[in-house]
This record gives sequence, structure tokens and C-alpha cells, in this order.
Amino acid sequence: ALQTAGLRMLQELQIPEPLELYRAAWSNGQCPRDVAGIILAKVNASQCFSPEDVRSFYSFFRQMAGQQDECVYVAGLLLTQLMERPSWSLPFLPEVVAELAMLPGLTNDAVQALKTSTSHVNEILHALTKVLVSSRLAERAAAGDRLSSELAAKQPEARVLNDLYQIRSFASLRDLARSVGLMQLADCDPDALLGFVGELLRAWQGPRQNDSDSLLDCTLAVWAKLLRPGQLDTWPAVLTAMEKRLARCGSPRDLGALVAAIVAEVSSLSIADAAQHGSALAIVREMIQRLLSEHLAVPQFESKHTMDSIAKAEMQKRCEARNQVVLKQWPALLANGCTEAETAQLFSACPEGKRVEFADAFVHAAMQVATKHREALAKWRQKRPDQGWRHEGGIPVDKVQVGSEATGRVTNSSAEFGVFINFGCVKDGRLNVPTSDWTNYRVGDEVTGMIVNKVDIKKTNQFIELILVRDRSSQLEAQSSVSSWQVACRTVQWLSNPPEQRNLHLSTISSLWAKVMNANFGDLSFEEGLGLLGSPLPQPKDCSQLVNELLLGPPERDMARQALDWLGKVLPEDAVRLWTAWLERATGFADTESEAANASDMIALLRLCEQEGLELPKIPKTVARGFVLETLELLAASKMPEARLLALQALWEQHWQVEDLPSVLIDLKSDPCEVVAVAARNLWATLTSTEAFGGQGGQGAATSSDEDSDSENGSEDEETGSDSAADW
Repeated sequence: ALQTAGLRMLQELQIPEPLELYRAAWSNGQCPRDVAGIILAKVNASQCFSPEDVRSFYSFFRQMAGQQDECVYVAGLLLTQLMERPSWSLPFLPEVVAELAMLPGLTNDAVQALKTSTSHVNEILHALTKVLVSSRLAERAAAGDRLSSELAAKQPEARVLNDLYQIRSFASLRDLARSVGLMQLADCDPDALLGFVGELLRAWQGPRQNDSDSLLDCTLAVWAKLLRPGQLDTWPAVLTAMEKRLARCGSPRDLGALVAAIVAEVSSLSIADAAQHGSALAIVREMIQRLLSEHLAVPQFESKHTMDSIAKAEMQKRCEARNQVVLKQWPALLANGCTEAETAQLFSACPEGKRVEFADAFVHAAMQVATKHREALAKWRQKRPDQGWRHEGGIPVDKVQVGSEATGRVTNSSAEFGVFINFGCVKDGRLNVPTSDWTNYRVGDEVTGMIVNKVDIKKTNQFIELILVRDRSSQLEAQSSVSSWQVACRTVQWLSNPPEQRNLHLSTISSLWAKVMNANFGDLSFEEGLGLLGSPLPQPKDCSQLVNELLLGPPERDMARQALDWLGKVLPEDAVRLWTAWLERATGFADTESEAANASDMIALLRLCEQEGLELPKIPKTVARGFVLETLELLAASKMPEARLLALQALWEQHWQVEDLPSVLIDLKSDPCEVVAVAARNLWATLTSTEAFGGQGGQGAATSSDEDSDSENGSEDEETGSDSAADW
């Protein structure tokens, strides 16, 4: 007890060189077993001993081999400590733990300790391989029911064999492979990894069990760790070895699992250089093509009736595995970005009857990768500080000179709000860059070569715009050839050709095209996006479907306007209908109502209706409420009575105060259209009358009128969904 207390105090007292004290207490291994367990644990926990100096402590288990109970007790203490502290300081410990697996009752603890270790990966792999070899031999020793659970409970040796035999189950091996796959295998010795994988494959090749497929999947995932970014010259040999092993011993399903494991590993690698990325894809693609042409080939016979049932079943398995590779795994590989030549190789391998299914899956996979990449970059977006974005001690906004040079650091970067720079002012400046470029600016990045382009000082808000005077395009050239979004564009273009077959799956094309255009990571204009559909363009009615799919995105405002302007030339009736739907939808995601109901939108809609002689559609009250004065004046000056009535509707919805009423209302009171004039005079009387509202006027009258109107007509509006002028 005194020895134990003294050993525990060594660490508390921070004895500078406790090794001699440990040796004194050790007594050449003749110390009490509790003391031995504490010493072994503390030696491993310390970082100040060299392995050579303390190796003799761990020979205890060999020296005490004749006293099994003592060995088991001390080994149990050591394994518990190793599982609690997975970072091992001594490189020979995995070898010691592998030997402890041969002690009765400690086999599972030894394997668990090896699985949880986070250090000395090569030594861990060698130790696990040694345990697997022992379990394989134990399986032979247990053959013929020579090892029963009753016998294992009575004899220590039988228990060791039984525990080793239990490791041989596919479920245990699968969990072991999964644990190794989570280790840091990037720099491990390839021979150590191959030895471990070889033992797993030996077990998999034995009698099949329920978990055989999952065991193979986990094993292949570990094997694929030999595909390392900086060692592309070794990839062909690794892939060839995997291919030969699975082709010799596996089924078509197993070959598909091989491709899936390789694709998953390659997709997770960070290969920044575009040339190396292309070379890696080419190496994997060659292996996939070899599998498809040799091992998963589907021969064409004159009549399928010549095959017997076994041949038919085998052919069915090949077809299923081949389709999985072509329609799912190969596209998943290229979805991370590739050259046009790589996508052309994949397109040529697609079965003719699977074009739509293939394109739909490929575009979705590519867009998912592209979106994930953008979301990953969004982590650099800074949360708004509690004190706001203002900087104490900075230059006041009214002192900032337009045209002055600026240098600063990024404080916020997002697609929604843009890039903001702290350049020494009390308020950050917004850097004017394309939407697609915001991901190139991360919080904390220094930005030089800027000038102040605009300073807007208001009581409620202050705005500073910065622009760049240098070109950043050279930094983006390396990304253009590996863009996932470009892969999606090529797929839409491929599915749209030849044009004579396009109508067979136009609905799918419209949906995929809209998805690509709404993402628009490449800043395509609408006209350029139409080029993805081939020439000639679809029929006018089909063009309406294209624009409708695009507007459901929703797209950026400029893209929506371009689409509607284009449709107005092709099918003006549908363009007018979609304009109204777009205005209502844009109101839902705009920051402010005035932003949603931009004057340029109404200018385009009015111009279209006037040029084509079409009636101006009814505008929802949520849209009319956001009309700015410029829009109201535009509507009031229109030649169309419907437009002038819409101006009156907007005036009612906006609850103007009497003293602030715009002059357009006065002008409309004498409108040449009697209905418009009567409606304008009625609105004027309603807003200015004091009798109708119990002596109230101005804003109060308008508000009261609005509340009464809502109360009286609310149920009818809910039933009919009407946004007519009846309310006002």
C-alpha cells in the first residue's frame, strides 16, 4: 500500500527523473501485481522516457508466463489504461498488446485497445494482422466441434481459442475493418496495410455469411487508402491488384463494390492541381472501362432463349452491376469536376434506353457537389457582432472621399449580402464583385488595390461601395476545368441532342436546365444558357415551360427579367401571365417590398402589354403595396386604363397620409377614362373625408377604412382569393 501511494505521488510531486524510483519499486518484476500495473501504466503515460529505457518493464508478461493469474491481472490493468488513453507514447506497445490477446479472457480487450489507439499506425496494423492470423488458426483448431462453450468455461486454453474464433465472425471483422478505416492511414506502410487487408480477404473468401457483402465493402474502403494524392504513379498497380483479386474470387456485385470504394476514396481526396486531378480521373476511368469491357460485358445473342436459367441469372447480375457502375458510380466520380473529354467518355458508355435516368442522376449529383462546395466556403461568413459592424475609432463616413485608395480585411462574405471590407472607416465598405466571386474572399483575407466608388449618407443607413482596380481572373482559371457546375451543364447539353429527340423527354430537360441556370456558378446570361438546349430551340409552348421551370427556382432577379423579356418575344401571352406570378413570388423572398416591386419590372410588363395589345393582368395587393413613387407615376402615365387603376389600388394599399398624397392622384381625378376618374375621386374622398370616419382624418382615416374594409370583406377574399379593386 505504501508503494502504491508513493508511485501515485511521483506525478503529483513532478519528480524530474522518476525512472530510478520506478525501477526500485519494480524489483525486476517481483513487485506486487498492483504495483506492477501502476508502473506499466505510468511509464506509458509519460513522454519523457525513451522506448529502450523502459522496454524491460513490459517483458514482465514473458517472465511471469508460469504465473498466469498474475499476468492476466496486470494485463487487465494495462489494457484498461490503454483504452482510456488511446494516444500511446511507446511504439512497441501494439506488439505487447497482440501478445496479451493470447491470455484467457483478454482477447477482446486487446483487440479493442488496438482498435481505439490513435498512434503508431504501422505497428497497430502489424499487431492486428498477427491477431487475425491467430484467429484463423484458432478456427482450424475449433473445427469439428472440438471446442465447446462448456469446455472453454473450464479450461483457460480453450477459452483463448474460443475468443479468437469469435473474432472470425464477419460482423466482428467488418467492425474491425471499419475502425481501421478511420485511422490515419495516409502515411502508413503499404505492406502493413496490405497484410491486414489480405487477412480480411482470406476470411471473406471462406464460407459466405450474412455480413459478407458489408465485410467486403469495409475491406475495400481500407484497401483504397493506398490511392494517395502525391503518388499517382502507384495508382495503376494498386487498381490492377484490386481488380485481379475481385475478378478472380468475386461476383459482378463485388466488382461494382470495388468501383464504389475507389470512387468514394478518390472523391474525398484533395487534389488542388487541375492537371493531377485530371490524371487521377483518367487512371480510374481506364480501370472502369476495363471492368465494363472484360468482366462486366453483356454479350449480345440472337435469341435469349438459348440460355439456361443459370446463365440468365448470371447475365442479370452482370447487367445490374454494369448499370450501377455506369449510372451511379462513374457519374459520382466525375461529379466533382472533370474535363470535357472525361464526360464524353462517360456519355458514350450510357445505354441508349437509360439516357433520361442517367442525366437526371448525373446533374443532381454534380449540383449537390457544387452546392456543398459553396456551403463549405460559407463557413467563412462572419456572424454579426453584438456591437454591430461599426468600428470604434475609424474614419467617419462623411469624411470618406470618393476615389480614394483603400486597403483592408474581409469582415463578412456571403452570396446574400456580398463582401464587406474593414478599410479603416467606422463602417465597412461593400466590395462590388460578381456574385460568383464572393467565395474567393474569406473572413480575415487582406484585400488591396481598391478605391472608394460611392458614399451614400442617410439618417437611417450609410453605404460605402468599393471597387477593385486589379484583375483576379487569373486566380480562377485553375478552377474552370474542374467545376461541378460545368459538368451539369454538359450533361444538359448532351441530353438535349439530337434536337429531333428532345421532345421525348423535354419535361426532364426543362427541370434540369432550370436547376443549372438557377445555380449559375458560371455567370451565364439567359441567352447563353439557351445554348445548352441546342439548335433550333423548342416550340413556343415548350419555351414557356422552360421559363416557368426557371422562375420556380427562384433565379436571380436579372436572370428572371432576361427570361421574361425573351419569352415576351416568343409567346407574349404566357410572358404576361408569368410576369405576374414572378412579381408575387419575388415579393416572398425580397428583403423589402420596394425591392420586390422594382420599377423596371413594371416598365417591362407595361411595355409588353402595350406593344402586344394585351390586357394588364391583376396585380396582387402584396405586390402593389411595395410600389415606389417612380412606379406609381409610371402607371399613372400609362395609356392603359388598367395601369392607372393599378396606381389607385397601390395608393390605397400603401395607406398614404393626406398631406403626403402624390400629385398623380389629383391628376387621375380628371382622367379621360370615366371609370378611372370616378375611382380616383372616390379614393380622394375616402382619404380626406372626416364625416365617414367619425371626425378622424389623414392616416387615421385611411387606417380605419382599411380595417373596416378588411373586416367586412375578409371572409369573401379568403373564399374567392380576389385581389380586385373592390376593397378600395
